[in-house]
Amino acid sequence: MVDARPSPRSLKRLATLLLWLGALAYISTIGEAIVGWPFDIHDSYLSELAARQYPRSWLFRLTDLLSGVAIFSGTLLFVRQAGFQAGLRRSASIEQGKGALRAGWGSFCLFRRALATGLSIFALATIIDSTVTPLDCALSLPECREQIKAGEVGRYEWMHDASSVAVGVGTVTVACSLILIVLFRHRARYSLGMRIAASSLAASVVLLVGFLTGAELLGVGPVGVVQRIQVSLTGVLIAFAPAGFDPEGAFAVRRRRE
Repeated sequence: MVDARPSPRSLKRLATLLLWLGALAYISTIGEAIVGWPFDIHDSYLSELAARQYPRSWLFRLTDLLSGVAIFSGTLLFVRQAGFQAGLRRSASIEQGKGALRAGWGSFCLFRRALATGLSIFALATIIDSTVTPLDCALSLPECREQIKAGEVGRYEWMHDASSVAVGVGTVTVACSLILIVLFRHRARYSLGMRIAASSLAASVVLLVGFLTGAELLGVGPVGVVQRIQVSLTGVLIAFAPAGFDPEGAFAVRRRRE
């Protein structure tokens, strides 16, 4: 009988590719530069690029949607790949679909479960943010503030705030879990460069998210440039996430052949 299960290696490669594509699509500063920085980068947030009243908002909502779908799909594939890999060690057959996901989740350590959970929260919140809860208008523009003051727009801005908070929670969860994986999983053969780069990057993202949260709560601003740096580094962080699932991947220390 032919084994219809996909190769764990092929699933791993596809999952890695999806996370990389999702990470690239999430860095909206790239699209912002392409369209010529339509808003003041010091006073505006990147989410204003997806505001309904902005003519090119469809482009940024689309890239956010593709980013969320790619990251969520890649995360599920990594879990499924772990399930098939675990199944191959334990028995000659394993259920497809949900069975593989359950087996994969059960084979993960606590840190990798946190990584998968953080990526899923991040991806789903990004999807919601791009489809259900975009801003009505660009908050940095005087005409938008006048519309909000007149009660014409902005009634459901709290929904955008909620989805943005969820994205932040997912980001911090991914960053913290990646730090724990690369520094404290002694069986994982990560290179020294990987340990330093991933942990430094993740710590920087956490600090920037904390700074932006504090600035928002205290009404300190403008923080547009800082937010753009944070979003760009978050995209790079997501690109590092496959290494958290695959300790023998590209960043691992290779054993010399005897």
